[in-house]
Amino acid sequence: MCFRTRTLSSKKYQICYLITYRSNKNYGNMDELEKAQNLLAETAQLAKSDPTLIRVCQKLSRKIKADLQFLQRHRHKTNTNTHDLTSSNVPYLSGVLRVIKESNQVQDVICDMRKYGIIADVICDNGKTWKKVIARNPQSLHLIWAGKGQYGTKDVVKKACKYADCAKLHSEISPPQVVCVFCNGVTYDMAEALESKGILVDGERVDVSQEVIDKLVGVFSESSDDSDSDDNDYRSFGAPNQMNLSPPSSLSIAEALPLDQAKCIEEIRELPSYEKVFLDITTMLVYISDVCNGGCEFEFTEKILLEQAAAERRGSALKTISPNMTDRLLVTCQSAMDDYWGIVNVMAGEEETRRARELSDRITVVADTMSARFASLAASGQIKERSKVIFGTADCLKCEILTSNEGFVRAAAAQDIHIPAILHQPRALSEQKKVQGSKHSQ
Repeated sequence: MCFRTRTLSSKKYQICYLITYRSNKNYGNMDELEKAQNLLAETAQLAKSDPTLIRVCQKLSRKIKADLQFLQRHRHKTNTNTHDLTSSNVPYLSGVLRVIKESNQVQDVICDMRKYGIIADVICDNGKTWKKVIARNPQSLHLIWAGKGQYGTKDVVKKACKYADCAKLHSEISPPQVVCVFCNGVTYDMAEALESKGILVDGERVDVSQEVIDKLVGVFSESSDDSDSDDNDYRSFGAPNQMNLSPPSSLSIAEALPLDQAKCIEEIRELPSYEKVFLDITTMLVYISDVCNGGCEFEFTEKILLEQAAAERRGSALKTISPNMTDRLLVTCQSAMDDYWGIVNVMAGEEETRRARELSDRITVVADTMSARFASLAASGQIKERSKVIFGTADCLKCEILTSNEGFVRAAAAQDIHIPAILHQPRALSEQKKVQGSKHSQ
């Protein structure tokens, strides 16, 4: 397989990256049924070779099997339309498999994001990238883009722009990078249209065929009597309409808070995400915990502390959070800070209390200001009111959040609210719990 890529442009506004590739595998002499069988075997082999892809390969296999069953049912029927056997989903599913192989940290495939009305064919890079696979002929795609497609067919350029807008809605703080993968190429005119929208196009570009040009000239002639608009140029037929998409609203800060607090929050919201980070209670406790500051070599009577000390010896939790706290504004909300000190006053030892004061001096504390979308989260075993306030304030501030509360992050994602969280292992305050004079034997 030939897969051509290049480094993303340094322009930050370009969040869509379109890739074109062609398969060198010779499927020309195979019927669709044989292709589907080979694709199913290839997917099973990938799952065996890479255990991290077992779940996504199982999901892809179910899609392939459904197509395979359809082909098997209709292969020998005399009244079956030839189009049914030659226009299966096998080329598209083959493209999905190729993209999985070329991607890192694949989380999901053919993911129906009903909230946005789109399907992300491959979600990878720990959720930071959405990829869309398009397996149609570039000439057919061009006709559709130019307004000559069959009724109901969707324009790829508009769809790509919708993906970009939905990515911004998905996370205002750190939108996923959208990647559209064309399996069979893209015309020069479509590529230019995409680039004019800030979308990168990489890969083989093809000329518009004479047959397509003739059809489009007919469209142009028919419409020229009705309007003198520049839209009559067939290259602009695919230009996307202005979308009625707006970012999730937040609770009115100015009305709910004193002027100084409202100003502080607005200033934090305007900072770029890499200049600020929100600290959850769990993160603040890790930072000051004795077990993370040399105390992991001691023995403990409590099982949870023994387990956390052992985990700390294997890998320091501070190595995850400290780099993300360096040269950034540290922010938390009043509820988190109050609960943090409530724990410190009861559980902390002398050194842990000292570190707690030093950390507090570095943190900007804002009033609880939950965003509207977090206020709408339905309560569950993992969705507690206190966590909604903390995570909702981080969302309102457009901050990434450092946390070990993975349960809340997953539960929120199940309700279509995706949190830009930096997850780390939890650690309890341990200074007063260690057995003095007794250290862990190596």
